[in-house]
Amino acid sequence: MLLEESYCFLAGLQGEQLIDQFIKQAKISGQFVYLPNITITLPHNKKSQIDGLLITEKYILIVEVKNMKGELFFESSPAQLIQKTEEGEKAYSCPQIQVITAAYNIKEFCMENKILDLPVHCVIAMPNRKTIIRKSPKKVKLLFGRELPLYIEKLNSLPSLINKAHIKKLAKSIDRNQSLVEFEPLSYRYKIDVTDLKKGVICKCGHLGVRINQRIWRCNKCNEEIENALEQALEDWFLLIKSTISIKEGMEFLGISNRNMIRRLFIRFGLIRSGTTRSVVYSRK
Repeated sequence: MLLEESYCFLAGLQGEQLIDQFIKQAKISGQFVYLPNITITLPHNKKSQIDGLLITEKYILIVEVKNMKGELFFESSPAQLIQKTEEGEKAYSCPQIQVITAAYNIKEFCMENKILDLPVHCVIAMPNRKTIIRKSPKKVKLLFGRELPLYIEKLNSLPSLINKAHIKKLAKSIDRNQSLVEFEPLSYRYKIDVTDLKKGVICKCGHLGVRINQRIWRCNKCNEEIENALEQALEDWFLLIKSTISIKEGMEFLGISNRNMIRRLFIRFGLIRSGTTRSVVYSRK
């Protein structure tokens, strides 16, 4: 369960980052703001999580990202998403309902903040081109990531309804009403003693990696090369254990005795340093 959830979380994160890149490739006419991965607080303490929100002079676009493998069936009665893989079948809440609810919430947010009502468009974006869609959604448009720029560019023909000042006002209102959802490490969520977790570079098959040279690590079981080994191990730390890491903790967890190597890794990974002298820790942005 723990390993499966960690893979799902990382796949979702990587999928959102990939879709963000596709959106940035689109030619968008006029002024616009793109807000990735936001959670807005609405009246009556309702919260709306949105993977990607594009605000332009002509429309608002809500993007729901689903980075999934295998075969997908978007069922309507009842509304759910069925995934078929070699491991079997799984049922998920319907992404169509999620994105339609988010669109309703954005319209409500605009009304509450006295911001001109813009047309809201919604898409479900699939980063994984190998995913097979056996049954498409009927209520929301489904696109693979590379189709997004063309879809967005088609919306350029819509009339302009607001100006730069309105866009800025809406973006600021959303930022003020954002809910900071703090991620709970999986070891804490599942009440797992961190001393029971494997340390070092771990292959996808679950076995330890062995360092061949400065750049290459191989699994000591399946002999496959582990891509981005140290970066992936560091990601495991934040996902499983806690939101900060010290040089000493990095050395112990990664099994590397060279302090400078750990420090360079933290810098390359883009971690932020905080604290002084012995209390220095690093965290993600």
